[in-house]
Amino acid sequence: MFYLLYALLDFSLHMGFMLYHEGLKIYQIMLYYLLQFIKRLDLLLPLSLVIATIRTLFSLNVNHELVAFRSSGVKLRELCAPMIYISLFCALLGYVNFELTLPSARKYIDHFETTYLSHIKESQKSSNELKSLFLQDGSRLIYQNEGEKLHDVFWIHSIDDLWHMKYLDVSKEMPTGRFVDHLVRNREGTMEKIASHDFLVFDNMPFHSRIKPSKVIPHENRSISQLIKLLILRRYQSLDEKSEIQTQCFSKLTMPWLALITVLFAIPFCTRFSRAPKIFITYTIALFSYISIFTIMDGCIILGSHHLVHPALAVFGPMLLLLSISGVRFLQRT
Repeated sequence: MFYLLYALLDFSLHMGFMLYHEGLKIYQIMLYYLLQFIKRLDLLLPLSLVIATIRTLFSLNVNHELVAFRSSGVKLRELCAPMIYISLFCALLGYVNFELTLPSARKYIDHFETTYLSHIKESQKSSNELKSLFLQDGSRLIYQNEGEKLHDVFWIHSIDDLWHMKYLDVSKEMPTGRFVDHLVRNREGTMEKIASHDFLVFDNMPFHSRIKPSKVIPHENRSISQLIKLLILRRYQSLDEKSEIQTQCFSKLTMPWLALITVLFAIPFCTRFSRAPKIFITYTIALFSYISIFTIMDGCIILGSHHLVHPALAVFGPMLLLLSISGVRFLQRT
């Protein structure tokens, strides 16, 4: 229901841009919003599960059915077992989504927004326009427009030595630059152009053809098996790229367990005996806590991707802590 409302509001905002394209079909729009749901499944599935858990347990509690079950000898752990099994099934569904459906969904969404919702891409230019690639020697490429030719390229050796070129062709055996300038920091501390070339072959650029930018897929768009394969085969060019791959892989291995954690956290709060259960406060705390957990995990992913914290510690640490706390509270209550 929440997502249906979101889809209707989003469609009403972008309807003018969609209807502007005569070739756009209704089924393409429906498929776009279906895949948007798949893209956000890791957020929506645990949220739906925790709301359903709270609603079910409070219903049993308010109608005194929970007391009746306990009086008849049914243990609370047995009563909550179906919810645990459903949360485990949702975790399995999360793995299936990350492995099979999400990579294709992200690819279609990116194509749809580029083709029919170009204004969205324009609004995201500040975060998506510039891209970077670390090379084996520690130098860095900063460029625009991935493809066989990179545009507006900076090859940065250090803060005192860099190359700038209008185009860099990476389709050949050796990268080839057009309209190349070599800049070096002079004694006054300013960058000075010491050489210019209309055409220059970079035979000393450690650029591997197996990971050309034209074939690079954002690591967040890759499946779990693809990320593991990259790590096993060491298909990364720098420590920063390795950290990003590890972080994305670890996060996709741990995030499905959020469904179980939310259920384990909700059960002790909803099975307390009280004459006036605080239903509204419980819903508020649950939603606020869920949003906080997701925000914290996003922050940990950023820390791990930039190697500010080891990826394993950044991702597994908070999730294991949450699982331990929720598990201990569940066992104590049941």
